[in-house]
Amino acid sequence: MEICVVLTSGVVLLISKGLADESEYVRDTSLKAGQRIVNLYADTAIELFLPQLEKGLFDDNWRIRHSSVQLLGDLLYKISGVTGKMTTEGQEDDNFGTSQSNQVTITSHMLVRHVLHDE
Repeated sequence: MEICVVLTSGVVLLISKGLADESEYVRDTSLKAGQRIVNLYADTAIELFLPQLEKGLFDDNWRIRHSSVQLLGDLLYKISGVTGKMTTEGQEDDNFGTSQSNQVTITSHMLVRHVLHDE
């Protein structure tokens, strides 16, 4: 786990540099790499991702702010278990499982607040 955190922190730094690059190809590739890392390590390295994403939200470069918002959204979807797909199946009503989604959202919100306030 410790090796994973060290490697991931270095990769996150490189990705954040790529998000500010002038080349659209480099920015897109960096964003996709960031999304992949979030999908792979959201459950085990959230303490690493949240401070990095929070820092990116206030960066001077608008591209980094924009990408940080996107990656934060991906992270929240991943830890909440919500897919973001707006479809109904079977006999569900139009609320898309509101009570279960609300509980997952509340739990995710508490987890994010806990991690950010522990710093």
